[in-house]
This record gives sequence, C-alpha cells and structure tokens, in this order.
Amino acid sequence: MTENTFPAATSVLVVEDDFLVRSCAVEFLSDCGFTVLEAADAPDAMAILEGAQVDVVFTDVNMPGAFDGLDLARRISHRWPHMAVVITSGRGCPDVEGTCARFLPKPYMLDTLTRLITEEAGHHAKPDSGRLAG
Repeated sequence: MTENTFPAATSVLVVEDDFLVRSCAVEFLSDCGFTVLEAADAPDAMAILEGAQVDVVFTDVNMPGAFDGLDLARRISHRWPHMAVVITSGRGCPDVEGTCARFLPKPYMLDTLTRLITEEAGHHAKPDSGRLAG
C-alpha cells in the first residue's frame, strides 16, 4: 500500500503460537503504523485483553493451551462485542458460529491481513471512542 489509510491509533493483538509467524505479522503491522501487542496462546491473549485497549484481535485457530483461537474469538464476542476479530488457519475455514469474526486462510499475504484489520477496525469502532473518521 502506498498511502496510510489505517484508522488512527488502531491497536492489534496478534495471537500466534509459531514465533516466526507471529514475529513477521507483528513487525509488518507495526511498520504499517498499528499499535501491536502479541501473545503466544489464547489464555495469554485473554490476560492481555483484561488490561489493554485493543481494537482488533488477529488469532490463529490451532494453538496449545487451555483453549484455542476459535474459543478465544467466542469469548471475545461475548465479553467485548465491539472488538473485531480476524481468525486464521491453514486447515480450512473453521465454524465461526458464535463469533463475529472474519476468516483469513493461511498462507496469507501481509497486505491482505492489513486490509482486513483496517476494515474490521472501521466496522467495529465504538461511536464514543473519540476517533475521527479518516
């Protein structure tokens, strides 16, 4: 992308157990101007969500831990319905019932990830967030 069309101060939580995949996504999104947090599994992501302001969660489905990325998306949809979620998997599209998540198949292009995050941040922005449209 040649111009910065991302919502100002959009924060993204990247949840991915594969360190290299997570690092690549975090670095790219940071370079695009997003505020990026990261977690290696769904329970760590929930802990981060308890204390941080996050606009979009980008999560892998298959991860070790007490629950996976799909369960994380369901918990987020229940607890923080304004929060956008993008789910990724290399094993096909999961059943996203009970979530308002978008699906991005692996392998994905980083530009496609950025576009989805930008779209979801715009769709899920809280009206009282004080953000300017842009």
